[in-house]
Amino acid sequence: MRRYFSSLNVLALVLSTSIAMSSIVVAHDEPPSRPRPGYVYYYQPAQVRLVFNVGLGVYRVDGHPNCYYHEGRFYRVDNGVWMVTTATEFKAGKWKKARRGSLPPGLAKQMG
Repeated sequence: MRRYFSSLNVLALVLSTSIAMSSIVVAHDEPPSRPRPGYVYYYQPAQVRLVFNVGLGVYRVDGHPNCYYHEGRFYRVDNGVWMVTTATEFKAGKWKKARRGSLPPGLAKQMG
């Protein structure tokens, strides 16, 4: 017996397959500290996509050059000075100068 699929059924199958294969996670919780390379996490509190960089051991903030995320803090370089903020402050654009020695090890070593 032949089975016929409507275009709606085919679309549902394609969408469910691509969603299942996707590595994007949307959540309010903290992202995992050591995910696989290229892991993408949509961090709801700051409304940004985070892409894990294995070499640095931190997340790169997608769409924000020289901006990183690690354990509840955002880091960026501004004219050679490291700045730090939280998710709430990130959305408001409020940054403070990072204290010496407060950078995650991967950032300090790579960009120090």
